[in-house]
This record gives sequence, structure tokens and C-alpha cells, in this order.
Amino acid sequence: MSQKTSREMSQAAIQNLNENLDLIKCTIESIWNKEAEFQMLMAQEIAMVDDPEAYIRSYQKNQTMVKVSWIATGKRKGISNTGEVFSEEGIDPVWSEMIDGLEISSSYLNYMGTWAYSMKCPVAKEGKEIGTLYVEYTYDSLDKSLPEGFYNKKAMLYIMDA
Repeated sequence: MSQKTSREMSQAAIQNLNENLDLIKCTIESIWNKEAEFQMLMAQEIAMVDDPEAYIRSYQKNQTMVKVSWIATGKRKGISNTGEVFSEEGIDPVWSEMIDGLEISSSYLNYMGTWAYSMKCPVAKEGKEIGTLYVEYTYDSLDKSLPEGFYNKKAMLYIMDA
């Protein structure tokens, strides 16, 4: 009887953990989808302005988006809201995933020394691509949306990029 009870408790604990991990995965995917949606709205705004570089320079860093960059179609370099020259080679990510139709990079250490990822979004005006919008996000913003730990904080949660 005690072995049966122990097995059932173990199975219940495993099921509970799997459900929690699925919830966390859905939370992260939801955050990424909202970031992609907002980035597409930004791309639409950029398409309506006369000077996309001025728009990018005026964009203020916030807790979610730490760097916003722009490269015009046909150019290899562009500008960031930090005022520096930007090139995709500068972050050297692997664009391996898609979120809501936008490419998302692998993880990398950014200029602040924290783990980050970027999304890139094409910007089109009257059906013609005029450039690409890049937004860099840090994992710190994801951490704030996730639990600090499980099982009365006896277990910890780490987000890893395989």
C-alpha cells in the first residue's frame, strides 16, 4: 500500500510540474507574440513617417525594449535609438525561430552584458519594403513575468536557449 501511495504521489508531482512548465511556456510564447505584434505596429508607424531614422533616434529605451534599430533596404548599416551605427553583424545572432511571422534570434550577450534576443520586422510602404526594424529585448523582462520558483521556492526556474 505504501509503495502504491508513493508511486501515485510521485506521478501527481510529475504531472503538477509538467502543467507548471506548460503554463510557463505558454506565458513566454504569449509575451513574444505581444512583442511581435507591437513591433509590427511600430513598423507601420515607421512606414508613415518621412524620416525613419529620426523616428528611431527619438525612441526611448524602456524596460522591455533596450535597443531599437533600423536598416534601410539596400544598406548594410543603419542607426539605433542609442545613437550608434547598427549592423546585423554587430549582434551576430542566428535567426532561427519565428514568432507571429517575425524572425527571432538566438540568445546573445548584449552591450550591457546581459542575455538578450532580437526580433526583426520588415517595414513596407505602399507594398514595397523600405527597410528592417530590429528590436532587442532582454530576458530580464521575461523574468518579471514568471514565478520566482516552485514548491515554496525550493525549486528554481531557469530559461535556457538550447
